[in-house]
This record gives sequence, C-alpha cells and structure tokens, in this order.
Amino acid sequence: MIYFDNADQDISHPGAETEHLHWKNGDVAWSPADGMHTSEIVSDVPLRIVEIEIKQPAPPTPPKRARNLDPWRSIPPTTS
Repeated sequence: MIYFDNADQDISHPGAETEHLHWKNGDVAWSPADGMHTSEIVSDVPLRIVEIEIKQPAPPTPPKRARNLDPWRSIPPTTS
C-alpha cells in the first residue's frame, strides 16, 4: 500500500484487539494475508491509498503471449 495523506486508521480482526495506525503522505506498507478484517478511517480527513493485492500465486510456467499484435487493429472502429 502507498499512502497519499496523513490520517489515522483502525484495523480490526475478529477476536483480536483493534490496531490503531497513523499514516503519513508517502508511507509504504506491506501487509501479509491474515484473514478477514475491517479497516476504518478514524480521522476527520479522507485517506487516499493505492493498494495492490496479490490474489493467487503465479503459474509455474507463464502463458505464451502473442508478440506480433498490432495495437491499432485491436481498437474497435468508431461510428459517427
């Protein structure tokens, strides 16, 4: 996650104490997958975040990709 604002956030996991976090503009964080949780912005200001989630492991062999694609041919024609 990349944070773009100064703000406070509470993270709650079922059956565990709530974790209070303070983020600053430019902070970068990694959170390992750890089950269901609730995130709540508890500041008077919004908190903008870019979050990238890895959904599943990559395949052992990457799929073959076409190398000779013409980007202009992949755009559908427009009608007037």
